[in-house]
Order: sequence, then structure tokens, then C-alpha cells
Amino acid sequence: MTPVRTFAAAMIGWLAFAASAFAVQFTGEVTGVPHGDTLLVQHEGTVRTIRLHGLLAPEKGQPYAEQAAAFLAKAVMGQTVHVIPMSKGRQKTVSAEVLLHGKSINDQLVREGLAWWNHKQTRGGRLRTLQAAARAERKGLWADPDPIPPWDWKKGVRPRGAS
Repeated sequence: MTPVRTFAAAMIGWLAFAASAFAVQFTGEVTGVPHGDTLLVQHEGTVRTIRLHGLLAPEKGQPYAEQAAAFLAKAVMGQTVHVIPMSKGRQKTVSAEVLLHGKSINDQLVREGLAWWNHKQTRGGRLRTLQAAARAERKGLWADPDPIPPWDWKKGVRPRGAS
């Protein structure tokens, strides 16, 4: 194979990989909210599980978990949303930015203090800024003086004095 053909083959392979890494944006109707950071969106006859990119809502049983899910359901249930995939997660889920009427649902949850900015998934930017503002205003979970993030909750960390 000549160097030009080798290069061309490598480029075609890279482009195919890049195209499959990030799915195409789409719109669909929200048919469910199983968790404070997860939506079920129907698109072209298929229901897709969408995790809101860059944030983590409290886990089930954790303070503010029900409020996060209720806020999300009230905002988007039955609505048509625009999904911008950022990455593919486990179990066929898609991690995405979700827009409702042109506004980010991801941003709204963090702004209201109903989710943590996921520092392991994004560098910060606006979600980090929105979290800092919610924390300063003691909104949502930030009303608690020492809220436990979901990644610690999953490890068994609980508030002091809890049994």
C-alpha cells in the first residue's frame, strides 16, 4: 500500500470512529423521568434513555432526590425536547445536553440546587458557575450545611448523627 493510500485509509477509519462516537442531535417527546438526572425520550418510535450531561442528581433515598425528580418531571414530562448527545454511557444510555424551548434543562437543575456539577465528566464552565451561585444562595440541596454528593452517598457516606 502506498503512503497516500495508507493515509487515506487511516483518515476514513478515523472519520468513521468520530462519527460513531457522537450520535446525531434529535428531538423527541419526554415519556418518563425515572431519576432526577435521567429522561426517557421517544424518538422515531424508540424510547431512549438520556442522562443529563455534566451533572448528578441525588440518589434515591438521598435528601433532595424526590425534589430533583419532581422538578424535572414538571418541567419536561410530555414536552418535546432537543437532545444534543455528548457521549454514550453504559447500558445504551446517552449522556446529553437537553434543551426545552432553547434553554438547558441541565443548567436549570444545577441552578436550582437540585443536582451537583459532575466534575469527573466536565471541566466546569457554566455548570460550575451555576453550582457556586446556587450554593451561595443556599438553594435546594445547598440549604443543608454539608450536603453529601451522590458519589460519596453510593460509598455509604451519611450525614453525621444519622443511623
